[in-house]
Amino acid sequence: MARCPILLRHCDRGLGAKPQLTSQRRPFTNGTADGDVVIEWNTAALNAIRTGRTPPPIASRALAILHASIYDAINGIDRRHEAYLVQGAVPASASEEAAASAAAHRVLVTLFPANAPSFDDLHTTILTAIPKDPQKNAGIAWGESVADEILARRGNDGSGTTVPPPSGSGPGVWQPTPPAFAPYLLPQWAFVTPFGSTLRTTTKSKHWARQLALHAHLSKI
Repeated sequence: MARCPILLRHCDRGLGAKPQLTSQRRPFTNGTADGDVVIEWNTAALNAIRTGRTPPPIASRALAILHASIYDAINGIDRRHEAYLVQGAVPASASEEAAASAAAHRVLVTLFPANAPSFDDLHTTILTAIPKDPQKNAGIAWGESVADEILARRGNDGSGTTVPPPSGSGPGVWQPTPPAFAPYLLPQWAFVTPFGSTLRTTTKSKHWARQLALHAHLSKI
């Protein structure tokens, strides 16, 4: 199976396609018609990012973890595409909406604990609209397990590493600047493990090797 390029259901239909989850549709909690679990959780994440004034690199990491978890939770039931990280290990009859909501909830309460009450409310609202049956329970358990695995994998991705700012002075050396004289912002981010690509350190292409050497040289200027 080809890897799905985006993290919403039925993305093989194009960016304009609306995800189609198997459970009964319901209104958005904010009153908008034809609600969708993925969009609601994305909105909840963006609200938490705005409220906490989360720096863009940290926000992008959180959103990547969120949508990777939702994607693998749904795809593990549907199994239409290649998994991002977690292979399907749940009956195909499990509730996809319950799985998506459980995965999203687990990720966001972990990454944005200050917003846990609002995440709990949204999760409860979504689950209340899903009939109580074994499929719902299976979806919840599966979604939480997917989120736990992806969170664990990203737990040592370098985002929390302490990197001291460059020492010294003079041209080309970082210095705090007025008016805020703010500290060095996320110097460890250059070493964070990528989500979707890996930089090759060896190659048979001489052209690629020359370009890499040039990039390394220019980065030192």
